[in-house]
Amino acid sequence: MDYYHHYQSFVRKLRAYPYLRLQAYCESNEVPWRRLYDWMRRNHISLKQLYQTYGNRTAS
Repeated sequence: MDYYHHYQSFVRKLRAYPYLRLQAYCESNEVPWRRLYDWMRRNHISLKQLYQTYGNRTAS
């Protein structure tokens, strides 16, 4: 699975919809959210930082 592609797509959607959550994005695109999240962590990408930068909420 191309997690980099899904990550880029998630960031684009988050910019357009600031209240989007990773789990909701993954469910709508049939991506295992935990695997994408783990891929992001392995690549030193902070979900909390993404939410603070592009979204209107902090990670919970």
